[in-house]
Amino acid sequence: MRKIGFFLLLLLPCLAIAEAPDNWANYWHRLTPGEKIAYLRGYKEGVTTAATEAVSSARYSPAYSGDTPINEIVPSLEIYMVKDIDILSKVISNLYEDPANSYIQIKDMILVAKDRVLGKSTESTLQSARSKALRAHEFKRKIINENK
Repeated sequence: MRKIGFFLLLLLPCLAIAEAPDNWANYWHRLTPGEKIAYLRGYKEGVTTAATEAVSSARYSPAYSGDTPINEIVPSLEIYMVKDIDILSKVISNLYEDPANSYIQIKDMILVAKDRVLGKSTESTLQSARSKALRAHEFKRKIINENK
């Protein structure tokens, strides 16, 4: 039974990549405003849950001093500094207007938009997200072509 579970853990990310949309901008723009808000609220809740678990585990680690602010350990937690989710949604929509950002996954675009809303420089984050998106897109194409 453990072998099956291990195999599924290896297989599921590949299946997720194969089923991911080619163009995340198109996917985002097809969502209704309510669906976008629900997506972003779910993201915030997921980040909170994961961070809470990570921090509670880190407290027992000899490497954790307790002096490091939690948002430096988990940068995506800064999402809580964005009070208006509707503004975040609009910034994401605006960022997806640029065709160069079409392949950036929503989870990465949220972090770029969060920084933009908070007044931070986003150029290096955006370039990094574009590079990551291109690598993921090329990897997906490779998987699809190998399975033909």
